[in-house]
Amino acid sequence: RLSLATATDPSKWTRQGPIFKDHNGTQWTKSGALLCRDGYSGPSYLFYGDSSFVPGLQVALTEDLLNYVSLPGVWMPVRNNSFDSYLVEAGPMPLQLSNGKYLFIYNSARSGYPSSKEGYDLQYNIGWAILDEEDPTTILERAREPLLSPELVWEVGTNNLTPNVVFCEGWEQVDVNKFILYYGASDTAIGAALLTVEVPT
Repeated sequence: RLSLATATDPSKWTRQGPIFKDHNGTQWTKSGALLCRDGYSGPSYLFYGDSSFVPGLQVALTEDLLNYVSLPGVWMPVRNNSFDSYLVEAGPMPLQLSNGKYLFIYNSARSGYPSSKEGYDLQYNIGWAILDEEDPTTILERAREPLLSPELVWEVGTNNLTPNVVFCEGWEQVDVNKFILYYGASDTAIGAALLTVEVPT
């Protein structure tokens, strides 16, 4: 369940519980990327989901970072005949590029990659999208090819827990348009990758 905790002191957290509730008390959700819009008027944005209930990611708006209203429909859908045809899932929070637009990293999967794990034929890849500065729900550009796919021995992980997986859930900006991605590999190891973005002038 996608849940929320708050703190003014990073050593003392208050659990707020699940973000989305239904008539049964809790709605299943997973993987949220929160874009806090400090310095901008209007709401902040939560991009969330793992394609379990709708074929793609959804968006929720928040004015206070505590209460969220989900927008109807699918925001970022899965795509047929693509590296993200089986599922898309939110990655880390979007970060801003030098031109003001946001870089959004997401996780994805496609089928057709048989492995040593019985009944499992998925390959997980990392994708990206460029979001508009003024309206981050507007996707300006989306990857046609994966940013990162399982290639190294410990990413393919024939004898690891889950083969053929790279999965990003954290990153940091180390310079202008330069980032370090931290990603899981075959559900067994953690890797790091340096990403440099060429921004048109």
